[in-house]
Amino acid sequence: MAFLNIDGDYYWMDGDGVSVDESIKKNIWKMVPTKMGPKLTPLDDFKLSHGKIYGNSQARANHIVEAFRKNDAEHNLGVLLSGGRGLGKTLTTRLVIEQLKDDYPIIVISEYMHGMADFLSHLKNTVILMDEFEKFMVGNINGDDNKEEQTKQETLLSVLDGNTGSAGNLYLLTVNNTYKLDENLISRPGRIKYHYVYKSEDASVVKAYCLDNLNDKSKIDDVVNVLGSTKYVSMDIISSFVDELNKFPDLSPTDVRDYFNLDVNTSKLKY
Repeated sequence: MAFLNIDGDYYWMDGDGVSVDESIKKNIWKMVPTKMGPKLTPLDDFKLSHGKIYGNSQARANHIVEAFRKNDAEHNLGVLLSGGRGLGKTLTTRLVIEQLKDDYPIIVISEYMHGMADFLSHLKNTVILMDEFEKFMVGNINGDDNKEEQTKQETLLSVLDGNTGSAGNLYLLTVNNTYKLDENLISRPGRIKYHYVYKSEDASVVKAYCLDNLNDKSKIDDVVNVLGSTKYVSMDIISSFVDELNKFPDLSPTDVRDYFNLDVNTSKLKY
């Protein structure tokens, strides 16, 4: 046990495991707020397991990993992944982390906290994931309506640029709605180099999933056409739709669509 002296202020440390490390150890960490500022704690339940991958998430993840490994060590690499729920944004980030976790520290941030930008400013050669970035990084740093105050997103602009001294980091930002992003994050490749937009899964993905999982293969074309009449198609929608047809084989795809929780287009089919 010890008293930790930080700039003249004492903090009680209940334990002997106090040390000063020059870098973050390789592990998957979660950033959490404390009275002393942000701290990292091991994130043991971070999910990396997955089944068969449909769509382009693996290809995108592979490109991000290759680009990061080739990235100039003096600069950060920012990646933005945007689009609706269930379209593969989070899966892509997990596929990236799956390939990098043995070589780099991984930090997962899911809430804003005072001192976060300062903490990030001292990192090098680290992967930082901010899932649903626009939700917890909304508003100003004081959490009020004062538009003259610095916003939470503004605190990260210099960090992403590498102007604070941090370098060689990979920032993965997922968002559902880009209109909630600071305008200085859009069309700024020096800050955010890649922007992957996730739209509706196409007919080939629906068909491939049905070939693997739909019991009655004679319904595949109807499933493709029926799901093509919805506003957008995610893997969650596809798997739930196929599961319903397997449980109730007497139903047609049109029957399922008529009572399923789907936003149906009034225009012609997309597929």
